[in-house]
Amino acid sequence: EYACLSHCWGGSHPCTLTEDTRAEYTKKIRKCDLTPVFLDAIKVCKKLGLRRLWIDSLCIQQDSKEDWRYESQRMGPYYRNCTVCITATSSANSEKSFEIAERPSVVSSSSTDPESGPFSLLAYPFDLMEEKPHFGHSNSLETALESFPLLTRAWVLQERWLSPRVLHFCGSEVVFECAQSTTCECGQARQSFVDMIKPSTDVRYTTTSHEGLIAKRAQLAAIGWDYFVTTYSALRITYSTDRLIAISGLASTLYDTRYNPNEEGEHGSLPLYLAGLWRMDLTRDMSW
Repeated sequence: EYACLSHCWGGSHPCTLTEDTRAEYTKKIRKCDLTPVFLDAIKVCKKLGLRRLWIDSLCIQQDSKEDWRYESQRMGPYYRNCTVCITATSSANSEKSFEIAERPSVVSSSSTDPESGPFSLLAYPFDLMEEKPHFGHSNSLETALESFPLLTRAWVLQERWLSPRVLHFCGSEVVFECAQSTTCECGQARQSFVDMIKPSTDVRYTTTSHEGLIAKRAQLAAIGWDYFVTTYSALRITYSTDRLIAISGLASTLYDTRYNPNEEGEHGSLPLYLAGLWRMDLTRDMSW
């Protein structure tokens, strides 16, 4: 069992695997060399009882094109097979910590009213209920950039969809996505999947869905690849050459979900993924 870390690199890359650091990092990585985000992710792994953590900048040699070509083709399985994906959702770079808020636990109380009968009372910390950008609500892109910069990155879309469980650290609270549901500390993480994926003039980044990751994958096939590509294309990516690689794992998952490789499609053509398009829909996708 292992966890994956999803994070924004930011401008500088102080802790990366290179030819110069390979010999040292193979033996040991000093704590003082790790960034705040890496240290926080390690703490979370310890709390969860996980002994292994996959971090792209430390598990892929950054100055080796050969290693990058090899590992980039395996990014999908890495996230698909992890126990949980830990995401630094509110951190713009690896130097900004998770900012895990220390607060009293949610207080619950049950009692019985003589007239109305049994009732329960649930009390949340006040700061969770303040007016602030909330993970999963339809905020503008500008608000997302400020509050949840990780969600504007193209690579992250695939990482979230493929991971069986995602643990978001959003600064003000922690949000958990899994195959069945999405929950947060304040209880407001609710948005339909169709609204999340469908492009609009104001919202051009992915948010969350209470329907769970399995439902997302199933509905992706029903909604259509073009809606997904529209949303994905609006997300930011550092290197344009990564644009197709960063969705290759999702394309593979969609193939398994949407198409039966043992059956031929219309006009006798088997489904084939062609650089972001599908052979079965090539004419329509090219015009779109």
